[in-house]
Amino acid sequence: MIKLRINEEIMYMHDDFDPWRSLNVGLTDNYEFTVVYHYDYHGESPCVSYNTYYIVSRGFTEVLAKELGTSLKGVAKAMAREFEYNRGCEEKECWNSSELLGKLKEILGYLDDMDIPYAMRKINDR
Repeated sequence: MIKLRINEEIMYMHDDFDPWRSLNVGLTDNYEFTVVYHYDYHGESPCVSYNTYYIVSRGFTEVLAKELGTSLKGVAKAMAREFEYNRGCEEKECWNSSELLGKLKEILGYLDDMDIPYAMRKINDR
């Protein structure tokens, strides 16, 4: 598991759904901007649970900070504001996986459009 020193929630699925998914952004201890897609499925035995990390190097996180007009420490919060999910309310809960996956694609597309490279790592939790 990759530890985030700053973690901002973008959205998550309603608790009644299986599989359950969530989407967060944050910064590692090395100030690498990271997008975290979490997947948790209890319908199989054994359970399937993993995180997919999209990690931007510190150098490119600095470029991202400059583009967003914020400090290095402020990148996660600025990206969370840029891509916040709410349907006219304060909730970050969505009702289907396509909404969540669409938001993930939107964030990665934003990085691609700015020529910000990222590495993908998938880590099983169980």
